[in-house]
Amino acid sequence: MKTLLRPLLTLLLGLGFCLASRAKADSSNGPRTSFDLVASRLVADPQRGLVYASLTAANSVAVINLAGNSATILPVGSSPVGISISSDGTKLYVALSGATAIAVLDLNTLTVLPSLPISQKPYHVEAGLEDRLYVTPAGSGALLQVNAITGATEATIEPSTYSRLLQISPDRRTLYDADTGISPSSMRSYDVSSATPMLLQTSAFDSTGSNGIDLKLSHNGQLLCFPNGAGNSSTYGTDVFDPANFDVVYGTLQVGAYPGPLAFSETDAAAYEYRDAENKIYLFSTESFLQLAILEVEGDTSFHTAHDIVVDPDGRYLLFADDVAVWVYDLIGDTSTSAFATIGQDFSYQPPIFIASTTATATGLPGGLIFDPVTRTISGVPTEDGTFAIVITAEDGVHTVTVNLSLSVFLNSRALNMSTRALVQGGDDVVIAGFIILGTELKTVVIRAIGPSLPVPGKLMDPTLELHDSTGAAIAFNNDWQSDENAYVLPVIGLAPTDAAEAALYRVLEPGAYTAVIRSGNSTSGVGLAEVYDIDSFQVTRLGNISTRSQVKTGDDVMIGGVIVAGPDTTPLLVRAIGPSLVGFGIMDPLIDPQLDLYDSDGVKTASNDNWRNSQESEIEATGIAPTDDRESAILASLSPGLYTAIVSGVGGTTGVALVETYNVP
Repeated sequence: MKTLLRPLLTLLLGLGFCLASRAKADSSNGPRTSFDLVASRLVADPQRGLVYASLTAANSVAVINLAGNSATILPVGSSPVGISISSDGTKLYVALSGATAIAVLDLNTLTVLPSLPISQKPYHVEAGLEDRLYVTPAGSGALLQVNAITGATEATIEPSTYSRLLQISPDRRTLYDADTGISPSSMRSYDVSSATPMLLQTSAFDSTGSNGIDLKLSHNGQLLCFPNGAGNSSTYGTDVFDPANFDVVYGTLQVGAYPGPLAFSETDAAAYEYRDAENKIYLFSTESFLQLAILEVEGDTSFHTAHDIVVDPDGRYLLFADDVAVWVYDLIGDTSTSAFATIGQDFSYQPPIFIASTTATATGLPGGLIFDPVTRTISGVPTEDGTFAIVITAEDGVHTVTVNLSLSVFLNSRALNMSTRALVQGGDDVVIAGFIILGTELKTVVIRAIGPSLPVPGKLMDPTLELHDSTGAAIAFNNDWQSDENAYVLPVIGLAPTDAAEAALYRVLEPGAYTAVIRSGNSTSGVGLAEVYDIDSFQVTRLGNISTRSQVKTGDDVMIGGVIVAGPDTTPLLVRAIGPSLVGFGIMDPLIDPQLDLYDSDGVKTASNDNWRNSQESEIEATGIAPTDDRESAILASLSPGLYTAIVSGVGGTTGVALVETYNVP
């Protein structure tokens, strides 16, 4: 059975594709590609459009060609870390932290030249004027000035230091260093315009935080950032310093707890900073210091140990190095995404635009919403329901980015409970209920598998309940509801099953597609009820649909779907009965001609349909989720608050596997 479960889950989730694709907003903003490289530091080469990465564990340097989507690996020596391009752009110097040497690469030929022997193991290196290199130690040692031709020490700038971070100004006349791994951490600058380096300034004691993570100077040399674990002068914020005067702070990037590595855009108009606590990269304007966008990093929170970030010389791609790979994100690609709102409720949305734009516009907004071109935020209280095609365009003088946003605005009513009663049998003939959570916030739901308490003959006496996510992975299981870790909540909210043998799960879920599988715990068959309840009911995030797959027989063993509509207004729902198209998903015994009937709480039939094109054809097609086979059934109804029942049967008493679905539609 386990081998068959994943295809069944794929079938059910696949049939909900119209809403499932919208449930995961901004899914197109994942990495464009990745390189199977564990890089410590990244440096962009503006002359050649390449990016160089030090691969410490592999004793190599990678030459990443984004245009060709390729990486060339060059062995350079023991444990490379810091890398720096020479002032004339012809050489790459690599600090070999496992040896007393600096590796040298000829960038014109991409060949490895003889290494420079030096007096200590290096950690970081920067190339200065007139064949001078500046080197910090791997561990304790000195900040040295060495000769880039012989490796000889020319000056000891600081006799006793630890593994400091380095940056050098664009004109190679000012060197910056910062502490890492100690508390408090300080920054310093040196005049390195001549062969005799001179200390210019040191940051005030305990003014820049502790445990430095990164040190980055903007391309124009006018902004300096020193991210560290505790933040700089404000809690968890990264200050933007005047490189000429550390006492001057232009503004603060409020990235939040545990800031990480940082990079400036090629124009220096934007700063990108990783936040370890949330596994995200934040985009800030370096003019207003406002947060403009958030880039979701691939993987979960425990997935990454961030090493470095860099923007490629053209400003198109952001490269993020962690302990798994070098991930490449497209900063200027056009995006299609979605969002959800509710009539009469506050709404705020910041589109996925990853450049610091000078101009931004939005067209197609519904009534009640406005667009702020500075923060690039759509906000307000919507007054129109429906689905709106909004086009947001941003320009920075070099790039133009377009976001096509599909905004669904729902009425302030919705289906709070969706359920299906069906026959649960052995083998593949279990009941599989799929549901979709729409929106961007967490949603609290209760899922129940009811059997013994049903007032019907032949009921399922021992239902079990499995919950799977959109990948098919099992994320929860319950047999008897009181055994679940959250069982204590169910009596409080009035949703405890009345029989101890019934199953239930109280869970807080991310937006996306889920599947609940109901089967018999004692290998018997019977009628069971699958239920999904929306607990935090009037958030923007909502249940989008429930789709239940089961055998449809005759008499009491037809399939029955129930829905509870709550709120002050009527709400549009689309109910579908799917059968013939299941053949395309590997179901060999589908219900060939499903009949769908809709009843209100008084048991009065309010609508009926055999073949969906026979009535409401244009209205159903307008929802974007019309059945794909003309023999399938659908009813689009605007329902007042109350309880409704949809019954799926076979025309002429036929039987087979079918799907009953209820969709919340805008």
